[in-house]
Amino acid sequence: MKWFDRWFATKCKQSLGIEDDTREEDVYQPMTSTKQRRNSIVRSRDDNDLPEGGLNIQVKSAHGGKIVIFRNYDERNDRNLYTTYLIHDGENFESSLGKIITMESMKL
Repeated sequence: MKWFDRWFATKCKQSLGIEDDTREEDVYQPMTSTKQRRNSIVRSRDDNDLPEGGLNIQVKSAHGGKIVIFRNYDERNDRNLYTTYLIHDGENFESSLGKIITMESMKL
């Protein structure tokens, strides 16, 4: 929505009588699905492009271990369901995370 912000700022400046150095074609740029950034192409995503299934995982550091949070969206009830696991510092993080991911993928 950057085009709207630029358009709105231009209209506000015009109504206040402030000169604006942007041209009309800069304000009304069409939206594109790709952006050029640092020699790479980044494709913007819509909600329709996201996969239906899959695991949504968050891993956070905590005092004494790591917190692993899984999010699953229930379309039938229109709710986000969260499952939280704690991996203590004394445990092997990689093997514990692998077991948790296996258990969560079997739930799907």
